[in-house]
Amino acid sequence: MCTWGTATPLPLHHLPPPYAELVPVPSLETAERLLSFGSVLVVEIRDPVRDWPLVVESLPLLRRRFPAVPHALWVPGGGGSTLLELARRAGQWGVRAVLVAEGPHADALRRSLAHPVDLGGQVVEWLELIDVRLTPRTRELGRLIIDRAGAYRRIGELLAAIRWSERSARYQMRKRRLAPPERWFGVARALGAALRLQADTRSSATRLAMEMGYGGHSGLSRLFARTFGLTVPTVRSIAGWEPLMMRALSLLVPYLGDRVSDSAVRDRRGNFAALRF
Repeated sequence: MCTWGTATPLPLHHLPPPYAELVPVPSLETAERLLSFGSVLVVEIRDPVRDWPLVVESLPLLRRRFPAVPHALWVPGGGGSTLLELARRAGQWGVRAVLVAEGPHADALRRSLAHPVDLGGQVVEWLELIDVRLTPRTRELGRLIIDRAGAYRRIGELLAAIRWSERSARYQMRKRRLAPPERWFGVARALGAALRLQADTRSSATRLAMEMGYGGHSGLSRLFARTFGLTVPTVRSIAGWEPLMMRALSLLVPYLGDRVSDSAVRDRRGNFAALRF
């Protein structure tokens, strides 16, 4: 639970699709009203050195309160020589992008959010952030499936490559009340396809679908509808994987399904940002 009340120690901004302009957010309650599917929550810092302790204090609380949105930093004056180090350190705290210029921010966001470093590691860390309990073995198995699903057509091939038996993988997942490995494989392939479309907005979706082995636009449409309940243009219009993972969460963690569904019913905009676990 956030301990700040309505205020935050650093200025917050809402950056909705198409990511053209930052909108100031005066309080956390305002953020809950503004954030919607595809939003990015941006923390403003003026001095990367002086403000860093406040970033470290803020980010875990913000990410836990708003798990369905990517989080970014904005340095209006530019980070200078410290920018690369700031981006590295911020990434360790779950920041997906560092913005330094005035808007529009779409290109900068897509460069970062559509090309995550260690997607599997990010996803399992995010699952634990929202209190999905993983053992060391299920954490490693989930990470490997998400990282490597795009290189295989079947889960059996992937498991053989990482030296897991299908029986053992199923047992480990079932023991933690998680979906079977083939379900993780399907979600991972959908995430990978979504990020590929978000990264390349110039090529046609049909061409990219064929390059990824889905036969065409219809195959990709079925994949996204089955996994996220979304159309191809909607998936492509946003940046980042967190909004998509929130929609696919009940496929991986069935015992959380009712909570996700209830939140979707309450908020017709599809705003899962304030979902509590």
